Amino acid sequence: MRVAEALPVPRARMAAGSRLARSEIVLAIFALAIAYGVFAQGAFYWAQATFVAGAFLVLLVLTGAGAFRGSAPLLAGFGLLAVGLLVSTVANGTWSIPARLPLVSLILACCVLLVVRTLVTWGLRSDLLELASWFGAAVAAMGIVGVAWHAAAFAQEAPPMWRLAGTFTYVNAAASFLVLTLPATLLRCARRPGATSRFLLYLTFAGLLATVSRGGVVAGAVMAAVLLATGQRGLLRHGVRALAGAVVAFAGLVPSIADAQPHPLPALLGFAAGAGLAVASVRVKLPARARRALQGGGVVVVIALAAVPLLTHRDSILASRINFRSEARLTNWSETIHHIAGDPILGSGPGTLELYFPAGAATIRTPFAHNEYLQTLAETGVVGLVSVLAAIALFATTAIRRRPRDDRPHERMVWAAATACCAGFLAQSGVDFTWRFPILIVLAFSWLAIATTRGAEEETR
Repeated sequence: MRVAEALPVPRARMAAGSRLARSEIVLAIFALAIAYGVFAQGAFYWAQATFVAGAFLVLLVLTGAGAFRGSAPLLAGFGLLAVGLLVSTVANGTWSIPARLPLVSLILACCVLLVVRTLVTWGLRSDLLELASWFGAAVAAMGIVGVAWHAAAFAQEAPPMWRLAGTFTYVNAAASFLVLTLPATLLRCARRPGATSRFLLYLTFAGLLATVSRGGVVAGAVMAAVLLATGQRGLLRHGVRALAGAVVAFAGLVPSIADAQPHPLPALLGFAAGAGLAVASVRVKLPARARRALQGGGVVVVIALAAVPLLTHRDSILASRINFRSEARLTNWSETIHHIAGDPILGSGPGTLELYFPAGAATIRTPFAHNEYLQTLAETGVVGLVSVLAAIALFATTAIRRRPRDDRPHERMVWAAATACCAGFLAQSGVDFTWRFPILIVLAFSWLAIATTRGAEEETR
């Protein structure tokens, strides 16, 4: 009897050890897949995209059948997406690589969602958020160096500016990546306040500003609006000092952004000053009125620091970002609408959009509408667009239904951050081609998984 009674204990320990080992393997492969995607231009090309999708298929096998429990509404959404895509593909007979990429992206998105849902139920949500924080800060740091020294590997020359592109070689994809990692770092600041968290947040903000991306601004504004609407003003407050420091760093980067020659010295000075503002802890006891006056004065000084270099280089920065009369996107959208008229019901087939528009003495060809909803309508018709919108509605409804109770403030905060990220991604998709970068799909659907999963994450971890 003693031997029999003793057997369950080591078996339980062996099961727990096996589960722990498997979770560590899954998390390691997850991190390596993201690292590969980040450094392989967002996994933009066919071979890169299939490699990332293959990695997540392996992860889905490793996580087991538990990934499918409670996922029926989400899987129905993927079914809708598949129907819209395949109907147009079959009708038009388009099976080229550009036509296969959306299908690979769809498979990847489904695998990511199921894998992340499992990892959250295993209690690994904090690890996933930690990965996102560090990856965002790393891309931002490389990009800031690229802009300051005009290193083409991490910055993009788009006359009249040099802008942060990180490892993506496309500025707006880098901006989307940084926006999607930003809430993870905000949550880190809320849970583990300290110099490291504040510095990671400062880096991410500074990198996002250095992209000078309007799409990034749109996504960030929508994300902030959702956080406010869900009662997460306190989470946003964690980012105020980091954002102020990032504005100072951006001011130091402006000469390098606006000039054909790099200006690393002001960039370094601005970065150091911004880091000091964002990270330094200074505790001074002041009356409430004096503290508010000091904070207001600090805001004025920071705005002035950013305004002076911007106004000095207004012709190369402000004019190019605000001049809508020569805006290429408006031309793209107009040409896409003309393309839609050819077959509005089933579209011309995935990967078949080709737009031509004049740019000075040359003619530019692009396969991107810079609006994913218009592109979907052009390539898969009304059938495809309706399926996409229905899937988005189904995903959103599932996320809203699974929001945590008010008496679980930390869980509610994480859910709000995840929901805000999804909303920001959808908003930027209306002005950029974000669905063409598998690594952005990985982040976006990871947030959707977090928003729709009631996990076993320990509050004290």
